[in-house]
Amino acid sequence: EYGGMGDVKCCKCEFDIPANVKSDLGCAHHFCSLCWEKELTKQFDNPRKSIKEFGCPRCPSLLKELNQTNIILNENTLKRWKALQNTMPTNPSKLEDFNYEYKNGKIVNKETGEPFHWVDQPHYNALGDIILKYIQDYMVKEFKLKEVLLPLESNKQGDPTNNIFMTANVLNQTCETLFLIIQGSGEVRPGQWARSLCINDSLDTGTIFPYLERALNLHWGVIVFNPNQNIAQVEDGVTAEGKVLYKKVPVPGSKTGRDHIIYVWDNFVTKSNAKYIVAVAHSAGGDALVNLLRKKASEVFPRLCGVAFTDSVHTLSLIHI
Repeated sequence: EYGGMGDVKCCKCEFDIPANVKSDLGCAHHFCSLCWEKELTKQFDNPRKSIKEFGCPRCPSLLKELNQTNIILNENTLKRWKALQNTMPTNPSKLEDFNYEYKNGKIVNKETGEPFHWVDQPHYNALGDIILKYIQDYMVKEFKLKEVLLPLESNKQGDPTNNIFMTANVLNQTCETLFLIIQGSGEVRPGQWARSLCINDSLDTGTIFPYLERALNLHWGVIVFNPNQNIAQVEDGVTAEGKVLYKKVPVPGSKTGRDHIIYVWDNFVTKSNAKYIVAVAHSAGGDALVNLLRKKASEVFPRLCGVAFTDSVHTLSLIHI
């Protein structure tokens, strides 16, 4: 319909478009405004499509800035682009720095309300670290759990440590039932079942929050273990340029998940006056708990009322209780 010199055809609808209002990604593929909006919307609507990979749907040419094209985009597209750009902070220290927040237990973009959108693995890891801090701060502030650093013998800053959490009635010996929560392996830490669920689904499925809420309503004592944080980074000198060097060292008492469970048992559970003990052990946490049952059977079984193994894998030939 436009006609005239310099017109090109849209790669999608094949209508003629003026050369001065076509998309231009530096490749041979051009789109009219309507088709380009549709293509961008598809990429926005795919949460696994990194914003760093937005671009031409016909070739690898990438879109670095929206003004790279000559097309005037609608306000919603511009808003979504800006909102995704704002999820990539330089030096984040809190969840809001990623332009995300939790609403009704689900992570959403603060500007658009849309769910988490993938960027790349380093971004995902950094966000996961911040979400862990958010979860553990929430356990302390909302559920009133106490953070305890292990080993108890650690007495100076820089010692290798990990952390567990427990209710005050464990420490002051006033709980009748004690609930042990043991997570699995990988990147998860106390308070989490699965980091991916905390990001892609909800806190109800990815964290221990529902368990804590029920346990506290029943006035149970709770200990949240940390069996898979076995290595800590400690300072190891300074370079001539002033850069601090670090090295990885085992955490005493928690060199393995099995060691950790026994350490917490010996230093906290055995000192509790609780008559009854129940436990949930997820994934590799189940193996560590079975090791405790095997090593400390005479101490554990008189008070143990029940164990829930969730997605826990065991070799029967190795279980002798």
